[in-house]
Amino acid sequence: MGITTEQLADDELVKVADDAIGKLRCSEYYEDMQKVANELVKAIVLGGYYRQQTVGQILSHLPLEAESVVTNYIFQKA
Repeated sequence: MGITTEQLADDELVKVADDAIGKLRCSEYYEDMQKVANELVKAIVLGGYYRQQTVGQILSHLPLEAESVVTNYIFQKA
């Protein structure tokens, strides 16, 4: 089973998203970033309602300024 172009694109996007969230690790939004991480864990482990959340719903756990940091970074790099 070889690696497809789609898998590479997904991996690149995951890297960009990880870097964007990493920007929050070194900022005043660290605790808010942990809330987002918790929501992602719930989506993966618990499923159900949590799995149905959109990216926007998950990011809504961030203050608007922190959400802007993440989305702007992704738009610049993706």
